[in-house]
Amino acid sequence: MTDNVVVPEGYIQDFITGEFLKDTPKEYVRQDMARVLFHEYNFRIEDMERDYSITIDDDGKRQRKTADIAIFPSDSTDHSDFNQVRYLFIVEAPDTSPNNKARGTDILHAMMAVCKECEFGIWTNGTTERKAFRRIEKRFEYTFEEIIDIPGAGKTLEEIENLTKDDLRIAVGESLLHTFKRCHNYIAANQGIKKDQAFWELLKLIFCKIFDERNTGIEFYVRSSERTSMDGQQRVMNRVNRLFADVKKSYGKIFRDADEIYLQPRVVAYIVSQLQSYDLLRSPIDVKGTAYEEIVSDNLKGDRGQFFTPRNVIRMAVQMLNPTEEHSIIDPACGTGGFLVESLNHVIAQIRQDEQKNWQDNKTPTQKQQSELVARIQKYAINHIYGVDFDPDLVKATQMNMVMNNDGQGHLFPVNSLDNPYNWPEDVQKELKLENFDIVLTNPPFGSKLEIDDPAVLRMYELARKWEKRDDGTWMPTGTFQKKIPPEVLFIERCWQLLKPGTGRMGIVLPDGILSNPDLEYVRAWIMRNCQVLASIDLPVETFLPHTGTQTSMLFLKRKHKSAGLYNKISGFDDEYAVFMAIAEKVGKDRRANPIYKRDPSGVELWFDEIYEDVSKTVEFGVNDLKGHYHTEQEVKSTVTRKVKRLDDDLPEIAQAFRLFLTENSIED
Repeated sequence: MTDNVVVPEGYIQDFITGEFLKDTPKEYVRQDMARVLFHEYNFRIEDMERDYSITIDDDGKRQRKTADIAIFPSDSTDHSDFNQVRYLFIVEAPDTSPNNKARGTDILHAMMAVCKECEFGIWTNGTTERKAFRRIEKRFEYTFEEIIDIPGAGKTLEEIENLTKDDLRIAVGESLLHTFKRCHNYIAANQGIKKDQAFWELLKLIFCKIFDERNTGIEFYVRSSERTSMDGQQRVMNRVNRLFADVKKSYGKIFRDADEIYLQPRVVAYIVSQLQSYDLLRSPIDVKGTAYEEIVSDNLKGDRGQFFTPRNVIRMAVQMLNPTEEHSIIDPACGTGGFLVESLNHVIAQIRQDEQKNWQDNKTPTQKQQSELVARIQKYAINHIYGVDFDPDLVKATQMNMVMNNDGQGHLFPVNSLDNPYNWPEDVQKELKLENFDIVLTNPPFGSKLEIDDPAVLRMYELARKWEKRDDGTWMPTGTFQKKIPPEVLFIERCWQLLKPGTGRMGIVLPDGILSNPDLEYVRAWIMRNCQVLASIDLPVETFLPHTGTQTSMLFLKRKHKSAGLYNKISGFDDEYAVFMAIAEKVGKDRRANPIYKRDPSGVELWFDEIYEDVSKTVEFGVNDLKGHYHTEQEVKSTVTRKVKRLDDDLPEIAQAFRLFLTENSIED
């Protein structure tokens, strides 16, 4: 690892050549495309060229045009010979139209026509347009057919037009994020519906895609010929509707029998074309999480105090509480399920590590071992993961998040977690019980505009009473209830009620007023009486910006045994013990949510080596000589080391320091 490399401000390292280039919106798209070509399509870096110049005939004038990326066969002997180019790519900034006269699809076609062996090309601006083409010769003239996708290394067009499970790609970088955005924007623009409605329709199709990945064979697909005809689009629609019927049966708590996909067949065909090549279940958790959470946050804005918890805060909290396969976990204000998904994946990593002991070379499971792993994961998710939210739409979004991440489902309920449990539906009462959980992780809604004033709710909470301070400095509740109280105060007690006495632990995001406001001293007294304070993490104001500038902390508590709580209530005293405290000064972003990166003491940004391990690839290139395809096949390896910036974030170090603190002070999880 190199940690003191000086790179010019405003530059990035090119993934293809290693050179440093100006960081522009267009360059951002190109670098993402280069990574996708390497990781998802299995092209070697050695076979790529950046800024490849080609002379074309433009309205009778010979002009030099530049392909942003050109790819040659692995057996190419001369990259200066444009006739050996097999693939060409034009990438543009996100606001560029494919009809742009100087850099649009027509220019791509003109360059493809000049290169004798160039059969495939892609034009993209990243987030709104991505068009793939195949060159076809008819009577010594070239036409360009828009296709679903280009074949990667070792693949043929026929294979990607007739997908199998083995052909599905593992998403990397931000390719899935760009795909989700393209799909969402396409629905909004072509179906004539609002952004939030477009989101829910996209969600239905993602459910269908994931459901299809679990089945034998593939029904979630569209062929190039189907996308361009009304009959073909209707066939795609029929396949998706059959999948959605099965989705409704499998997720009865999410979808009703009367629910339908309210999109035109041509829109559905486009969405399927964008999603079909990905393996959503096997793609990395961070890639899926980034893509899903960004599109969720764009469409489900918090209007009742819900501001979705940043992933680095979630990861810190999960690492600090370190859930295991024996722990039951609940989030009583689950939002889109960030804490639940991270907890599930934390436990899954432990399960996988345990199962790997029996795998050959600790790497490859047999089919039976893989089935046992999946069954163990599903058993944990079904029996130990619980989520509650007052907003049924957020519960639906949580379910999608859980399904996308390692096939976890869990128990998710659209109820008011602050309400009297006897008011919950009967089926919820059977599954959701107080004093039954090992871990609570939550970021409850908070704010004076959301105060709870229902007397029936307030009567269930000791913290809703009026409190008096005795002469000895201790606090005692009176028999009178307050008229209204902020929800975050009640959530502290409800989380405590959910925990197992003596062992249950919680991590809860709270406004700093809870910890410092003189008027809320009684709340702190209640916490000290009923809980062991494990840790208090002061979060910077940037944490939840630009959504809210409320100063927050994350408090980690352990519920005391009932006998200890009773003793403290009577005596007003407590034993002394060690408490972990930390102040996070940086969380990887500024007040405008722009990323901030690690710097040396002089203020220069630090760059670190990122090594992409050797990947064995069997590469097969078909060479079209107009008489047929001749194939060459060889095993090749590609290793790429590139320098990347790292976010300046204190939270991972805080989590590590807390785990060390527990060990040094002999504190049990």
